[in-house]
Amino acid sequence: MNSGIKILDSEKDNVIDGIVAIGTVKYSFVFDNLVPLIDKAPFQRKLQDQKFYTKLKRDIKDGCVMPPITVAFVVPVNNISLESKEMEKYITQHIKDSFVLDGIQRLNTLSKAKEEDNNIKDVNNRKLSVNF
Repeated sequence: MNSGIKILDSEKDNVIDGIVAIGTVKYSFVFDNLVPLIDKAPFQRKLQDQKFYTKLKRDIKDGCVMPPITVAFVVPVNNISLESKEMEKYITQHIKDSFVLDGIQRLNTLSKAKEEDNNIKDVNNRKLSVNF
């Protein structure tokens, strides 16, 4: 199963009693799974004036590497190993039970860039770094 997710590393976080996984996702995964999470939780930061993100939108179209975003899950993680394939499977199965903790503005700008000009440079091969 190629979900477009690649976990590079993971570690147990004793403070939140959870796991933090660091990885990359293909832009197709971003558009299909992360953009719909932008407005999911009431405590998420609201979108800023789009004029503020004009340069970022232009840079995205030119193929910039975006800073990582953070996606949090509200589903308990019971007995999951830190093995990357198992983490990838878990994320794919439970992505709808998550929300964007950091990076809403970047995801929204990426989405707008795609809507306005479906010609993002090398879009099929672009990746976004994500902390899960």
